Amino acid sequence: MELEKAKTYTEPELAKLAATAFQAYAEKNLPELLKAHGPSLDAANYAERRDAAYGKVLVGGTLTGEGKPGDAEAKMKMHLANLTSAAQAIQENKIFGGADEILLPYLDSLYKESIDGHDHTIFTNVTKYWEDMFMGDMDALNVLRPDVITRVTTYVPQIATFVDKIIQKGFAYEAEGSVYFDIAAFEKAGNTYARLRPDAKGDKALLEEGEGSESKNLGGKRAAGDFALWKKSKAGEPVWQSPWGEGRPGWHIECSVMASDILGSNMDIHSGGVDLTFPHHDNELAQSEAYFCEHGHVHDWVNYFLHMGHLSIAGSKMSKSLKNFQTIRDALKTDYTARGMRIVFLLGKWNDGVEISPDMRTMAEGWETQVNVSPL
Repeated sequence: MELEKAKTYTEPELAKLAATAFQAYAEKNLPELLKAHGPSLDAANYAERRDAAYGKVLVGGTLTGEGKPGDAEAKMKMHLANLTSAAQAIQENKIFGGADEILLPYLDSLYKESIDGHDHTIFTNVTKYWEDMFMGDMDALNVLRPDVITRVTTYVPQIATFVDKIIQKGFAYEAEGSVYFDIAAFEKAGNTYARLRPDAKGDKALLEEGEGSESKNLGGKRAAGDFALWKKSKAGEPVWQSPWGEGRPGWHIECSVMASDILGSNMDIHSGGVDLTFPHHDNELAQSEAYFCEHGHVHDWVNYFLHMGHLSIAGSKMSKSLKNFQTIRDALKTDYTARGMRIVFLLGKWNDGVEISPDMRTMAEGWETQVNVSPL
């Protein structure tokens, strides 16, 4: 974005850039806007098409017309809000700053392949920034620091070794520069795949959400459900050397390798959000148990899983991707105290999640007041 701002654009050139980005964003995220007949979608006719295509969602309805709105509707409203802001910015000729939400993904599609994946600083600088922000938030809430912190970028050699052992044991295979876990071979050896959510095995929607485009393109995979342990890097992605060529770790493998390095072949409790149950935690289990099992004996990598419910607002998961969140630091700048915020979280059952609402806030304040005035 900074490179684009530094360029000297004529007014027509900048308008063309914005119009192209506007169209590309709609094509990817809001295809119903493009089904209307007539002129191409632009900032001028956007509002009319938005109301015609998504009016029911905007007034609180659902995409299907049934049930209550949830994450899908929240995501739809987020995309609509981004295009609404961009349309206004384009019409007011305030494109940079006003239409960044649609410009950023478009510019990423233009320039991402020019990034040198061997230079990891562009990636680690971003993660270091957010790690520092997170630790600062935890300090502000008086949450103790963890005993050990691991980072996947320092574990890539161990990850390659871990993956290679799974291959040697017959539970993974190389294909087109990537390595995939062989679910059929794992089950044939007497192991159970998707133990945490057996009902989700083969669920295409969950696989696509977890694996992204990798679940749609077989890319040499023996079965659609086989997941990547090591992935051949695309242009613009981070790159490390491996026995299978230049690539990067799969999504699940880093957790198995780092946890096993610190805790060994078995851990008592493993936790995470309920949305990680399948495929992430089920895949973690499978690849770890494939690594540690010996002579046909099934291995238990984790004794207990604790899956927490989400923080939610108006029925939708509080999420950066949905942009329906308030940061801890912003909340603490209001009349929230660290203690008060922790009480809000404690009022919900760990596995049910917490619905952030004015009523919840009132309950937390009442509970804190009662504790403060009660005799010891």
